[in-house]
Amino acid sequence: IYPNPSSGVFTILGDDIGDVEVSSLSGNVVSFSRGPVIDLTEKPKGIYFAKIKAGGEVFVRKIIRN
Repeated sequence: IYPNPSSGVFTILGDDIGDVEVSSLSGNVVSFSRGPVIDLTEKPKGIYFAKIKAGGEVFVRKIIRN
């Protein structure tokens, strides 16, 4: 995921990127998208977790919006 940290727009590198669910530190889902771009420009600065479904697997990565 790059750039990380970012001012709000992140891109996920990889093949077959499907659903992406972004949660706050408290576990609340704040964004859901399909595909390799995450847009958190409307969200507060902070640390989030992106749950990425890709190629039949699920990955969780920390992202920082500054």
